[in-house]
Amino acid sequence: GYDHEIVYYENGDEYDGEFEDDERHGKGVYRYKNGDKYDGDWLDDEPHGNGVMDYSNGEKYEGNWSEGRRNGKGTYKFANGNEYIGDWIKGSKSGKGSTKFANQEVHIGDY
Repeated sequence: GYDHEIVYYENGDEYDGEFEDDERHGKGVYRYKNGDKYDGDWLDDEPHGNGVMDYSNGEKYEGNWSEGRRNGKGTYKFANGNEYIGDWIKGSKSGKGSTKFANQEVHIGDY
């Protein structure tokens, strides 16, 4: 198994989770000083695998991560009530997806 630690960083961030070779690795929760919070899988000190990012502005991403960025399948809920469900590549919407707008209108297509 991995070592479990709680770390308080000088910049005000906090990590509660697993480590391997002094890197965040395994399961863990990272709380950013600005109020953002990532809860999920880590690999080589970066979000990687499945995880949820709750942003301090009320937005939320839940899905796949690769090398610290949204990548694969995921759902992004915007503060204005819109929601995108679909494919992500290197942090951006890309490929097949659908956007459900706050007024319940839906757009399905390529992004």
